[in-house]
Amino acid sequence: HISGAITLEVPHNGHVFMVTDPGDSGYTITLPSASDAGRGWHCKFINGEFGTSTLGSGDVLVNPAGADDNLDGCFINGGTNAADTVTGAGDFDTIGFDATSVHGDFIELYTDGQRWFFFGQTAVDGGLLAAG
Repeated sequence: HISGAITLEVPHNGHVFMVTDPGDSGYTITLPSASDAGRGWHCKFINGEFGTSTLGSGDVLVNPAGADDNLDGCFINGGTNAADTVTGAGDFDTIGFDATSVHGDFIELYTDGQRWFFFGQTAVDGGLLAAG
């Protein structure tokens, strides 16, 4: 489980992490740089919050170390009154779980050693975010 700020390292390759309530302030998960991680490094983050379903009032952000505009990918956003929509493109600085994210929402990340690529799915509209 991840419940606060952490910097992941190369040995975390292939891990699946459950993210839990960040409280009011949220927290940031920092990835290794794409070049340090190397081609094929990957991980997955899952909203593991059971009690209230959501992550509280703080966001959980995922940032690559030492790079801006280095995230490419998309999210599938679900919603109760709308068709699923796809959000994303490229050159993001940060991605993450919005405070409205619900249990089971996920983000997968992969690198080719130069850039980061992501894919995620949320059951609520806007449950995952991409910015920058």
